[in-house]
Amino acid sequence: MTITLEENYSDEVILLGNIIKRYNNLGENDINGAYQLSKDSLQVYNRFSTIKYDIKKQLTRGQEAALKDRLKEICDYLLSVSTHSRMVWKYAKESLFNHKEDL
Repeated sequence: MTITLEENYSDEVILLGNIIKRYNNLGENDINGAYQLSKDSLQVYNRFSTIKYDIKKQLTRGQEAALKDRLKEICDYLLSVSTHSRMVWKYAKESLFNHKEDL
């Protein structure tokens, strides 16, 4: 049994691609974009985590090891994007607040 993400989870792969693109374009002062990206990446993380769980339930030890590893990497990446985006949002918000009188 061969499971591919692109064939079986095409909507989720599109969402992941969208997160990657938005993260690559994230600017250090993009308050709204960073906040939304943090929330969205956490939601996509939750979906991929569910996929990982379901696949691990279906397969035996050693079966589709590369897919299981890839799903773990995707989940780790999405969690990192969420955390980093939240940090960008926080620092951009603080910077705007601290320099408000300069405007």
